[in-house]
Amino acid sequence: MSINLTSIHFFIGTLFFLLFFYSFFTFFFTLFLLFFYSFIIQNTGCEDACIHLLNHVWPNIFEQSPHVIKAVLGAIEACRVTLGPHIVLQYVLQGLFHPARRVRDIYWRVYNNLYVYGCDKLVPAFPTLPDVGLQQPSYRRTHLDLFL
Repeated sequence: MSINLTSIHFFIGTLFFLLFFYSFFTFFFTLFLLFFYSFIIQNTGCEDACIHLLNHVWPNIFEQSPHVIKAVLGAIEACRVTLGPHIVLQYVLQGLFHPARRVRDIYWRVYNNLYVYGCDKLVPAFPTLPDVGLQQPSYRRTHLDLFL
């Protein structure tokens, strides 16, 4: 199946319009379209379109309805498969230690899914810790730094 760039960006524009259409069913249906469409655009060189849609799906992570939460998390997981766990980790790191418990819960839920399904790909994405002193153990990753 060959997909050209014009059809991908046309469909992304349509999904972008449907995400902001104020209807529960339209939003729910659009999230499932994004779920399946992100697998289609995987390895086509159009991952920027998936990042664009992820930027508009991510604020809906705090929805109240269980069906919408499941659809949003499914869309985020599909973007994880398409883009890689290191991209989604950059979104998740901002809320892991938030003061509000409800914010932390959903961010840790997404992080646990990232860790379970892509822990080997997350190792290079973790920030390096500086050496504190001589009494503290060193957490350097010298071999990994050599290969990167």
